[in-house]
Amino acid sequence: GVTSHLEIFDCTEKTISVLTLQLPEPFLNFAWEPKGNKFCVLVGSTKITPLIYRYDKGKPAPQLLSKIESGTNLNSISWAPQGGWLIVYGASTPGGLVYFIDASGQTEANRIRSIEHPSLTKAFWDPTGRYLAICSFGGKSRYETGYRIYTFLGREILRKIVDSLLQFRWRPRPPIQLSEQKLKEIRKTLKQKSQQFEEEDKRELLKVSKEIIELRQSALALFKEIRQRSQNYDIEEREEKLALRGGKDLKKMELDLVEETITIALNTEMEELKETNTAKESDDMD
Repeated sequence: GVTSHLEIFDCTEKTISVLTLQLPEPFLNFAWEPKGNKFCVLVGSTKITPLIYRYDKGKPAPQLLSKIESGTNLNSISWAPQGGWLIVYGASTPGGLVYFIDASGQTEANRIRSIEHPSLTKAFWDPTGRYLAICSFGGKSRYETGYRIYTFLGREILRKIVDSLLQFRWRPRPPIQLSEQKLKEIRKTLKQKSQQFEEEDKRELLKVSKEIIELRQSALALFKEIRQRSQNYDIEEREEKLALRGGKDLKKMELDLVEETITIALNTEMEELKETNTAKESDDMD
């Protein structure tokens, strides 16, 4: 059978070393984590299996973190720009299967969600790595063209159909307008600033909570006032009725109840009575 392997070259040293990794199934695709020490390999023929490895310098072989459940027509890998999260999907396939994988840990990786986007063409992470756009571009496909936007957890937040969509681009993040010295100062005081911001958030939250409590108390006071007016009106109305009835309160009076049975004929039928000729009957008997 066909065997596959990877060769990893360490170019950080003067003497370039080569590490060979044997793969359990035929090789299909490969992608490094942008900022990290992990990589993903797709292997298989009919069923494609994503393998997540971690490469630690100085160790004899990469460590297999997880063997993700196999899927059909998986052929592409896309890591989030900051690493940690990735998707494995079937580009230009009828089913359009997509795996959202959490590889942010150092010991294992997990598939957290799988979706289907028929005839998807390509996936695009936004610069922050928090959102993902999956697109179906125009062409001779019988499927609708457009895009869907997901969170990095695989939750769909937007779906839009665009006729003859040909391209999709995220707006790039603007460059940081701070000097390197200023960035160092920010990093140094980040913990202190974080505590300060948290205290400000708490004060703002307490302020909002106080406003909500005041609104609720005002609404409750208005309700009690309206209820008291209604009760006073009922008392006045009852006193007027008592005065008109000579002090008799019908609600407190005991009524004498008499049980009476009424029979109603449900059906009436009239029948004509015929006279009998007794004499004639006697003659016949003789």
